[in-house]
Amino acid sequence: MPQLKTLASILLPADPNDSKIRLHQKMILFVSVLAILVGLYSLVKWSLIGYESLAHAAWVVVIGQVICGLLNKFSTISRMVLAHISIASMAFHAVSIIYLLGGIHSAHIFWIIGIIIFAY
Repeated sequence: MPQLKTLASILLPADPNDSKIRLHQKMILFVSVLAILVGLYSLVKWSLIGYESLAHAAWVVVIGQVICGLLNKFSTISRMVLAHISIASMAFHAVSIIYLLGGIHSAHIFWIIGIIIFAY
């Protein structure tokens, strides 16, 4: 467990005086790390299956979340904008999956509902 605290201290900006701001920074970091893992999984999965266009869409998630993590670390833009960028990268990938795998008849259409719930 000390390794996670060390990693979090490296990836988070300097400790602000406000605990609410620190909680937001930790949530953005948590979402970014999870989304990077999901994006990497999706990248490998779709590449091995042969859907290169979906693998390319997974790069949007991976790169977008890395950018969100870096912007969070250096506190260059507001946390609200970071949250929107994070959700937008996930939504782009979800819409790509839905479109390329059958549109309205795709079993992946529920990813949009999942992302909406995740955003709240």
